[in-house]
Amino acid sequence: MKITVFFTYGYSLKTWYDSGTIERELEIYKKINEKYQVNFTFVTYGNEEDLKYDTNIKNSEVVPIYSLIKYNNNSVLRYLNSFKIPYKIRMITRNSDILHQHQLLGSWIPIICKLFSNKPLLIRTGYDMYQFSLQEKKNYIIKFLYKFLTNISLFICDIYTVTSNSDRNLFKSSEKVRLRPNWVYQSDSESLLGRFENRILSVGRLADQKNYEYLINEFRNTKGEIVLDIYGSGERFEYLNNLAKESNVDLNIHKNVKHDDLLNIYKKYKFFISTSLFEGNPKTILEAMSLGCVVLASNIPNHSEIIINENNGYLYEIKENNLLTLYSKIKNQDEKLNNISENAKKDILNSNSLEVLTEKMYSDYTDLIK
Repeated sequence: MKITVFFTYGYSLKTWYDSGTIERELEIYKKINEKYQVNFTFVTYGNEEDLKYDTNIKNSEVVPIYSLIKYNNNSVLRYLNSFKIPYKIRMITRNSDILHQHQLLGSWIPIICKLFSNKPLLIRTGYDMYQFSLQEKKNYIIKFLYKFLTNISLFICDIYTVTSNSDRNLFKSSEKVRLRPNWVYQSDSESLLGRFENRILSVGRLADQKNYEYLINEFRNTKGEIVLDIYGSGERFEYLNNLAKESNVDLNIHKNVKHDDLLNIYKKYKFFISTSLFEGNPKTILEAMSLGCVVLASNIPNHSEIIINENNGYLYEIKENNLLTLYSKIKNQDEKLNNISENAKKDILNSNSLEVLTEKMYSDYTDLIK
């Protein structure tokens, strides 16, 4: 079986390498290759530099787009040039059994390839871009384009995977839609004994969506008692640091931490907090749970799909003093916290392990060529 995987528009192996996620992103393809001898061709938005990165996947091939067409600094012209890609890689798609789009953004390219080659197409989505654009109050044109891209992708593809029930419910009438949540590494993690007692972990981009000002405001005037550690980068770095100083909060923001290092960091913390206003299928929460953290998460639809309150984590409403009150109430309930930690690890193992999602992805592939 030969599969051509199209990267998210604008992403390359170098992008993944620089963010420290290259091994994680490729791992599921590696597993399928090892177990079922499936061969992959990766179409990336890189140049010849992408060829130096070893995918560690047997018989795989990397095709950097910008070694075939000229990279244009103008984003509009770069987008228009992307319509040349199906022609440039026509021999690759003709020799493929399946076309696989890694995320919705960029799906117009394999769609065109499918129309000319008649190959089956699987489109994977991590979150619904149109729904996110509504939450982020994008302009009308962006919202229209995301809605159009979603609809045309769903209409033309053969399988359309989503990571949450919330997203699946958006397409109730379509039999093409399948639930395929994000996978996370499972590794041995110690009990809560010996983990940080008065340090709290959060991981995510420093963006409005993550609502970190609420986290800081909830822990105002706790300097010297509690430390907040946020691992992430973004445009709100200075704003959040200044807010923490004004609020008398011990805050450390750790930027540009590689994913592999982050997995070991989770294991040091007893508590993980998410204050997000909206999410897809949040990998950070899944990773925190799989590594034994007790998760306190805002009660939004995509969190409540994962967390059963007081069973494998805690949910709270985003209201003044709610989070601090909850944390103060549970922080010394050692026996209950240990049970919640163990329940979280078991639940993620059953639904989000690499092994489980590898089998589901391979099942999708075999369905496409029946």
